[in-house]
Amino acid sequence: MSAIGTQAAASQGKTVAQQDDAAERERVAAIDKRIATARAKAALAGWRLEVLAGGVIELSRWSRFRSFRSLDLAEVFLAEIGGRR
Repeated sequence: MSAIGTQAAASQGKTVAQQDDAAERERVAAIDKRIATARAKAALAGWRLEVLAGGVIELSRWSRFRSFRSLDLAEVFLAEIGGRR
């Protein structure tokens, strides 16, 4: 954090660590929201979305499974199969 940011944090009564924690919580909340949105789009298209260990995204339908290394790739697949509603 820059010196200006440190001064701003001090003037608001928050430490730099508290601001960093808040920023991390916001980042995690944004990712959780993306996952929830993708999960809903998958459900509308008849698929189930699960987040596995290591952040692997798995989409399944009946006996078909597709695994993706990132949420971005899973979202592209959902758009291709019609999960964009």
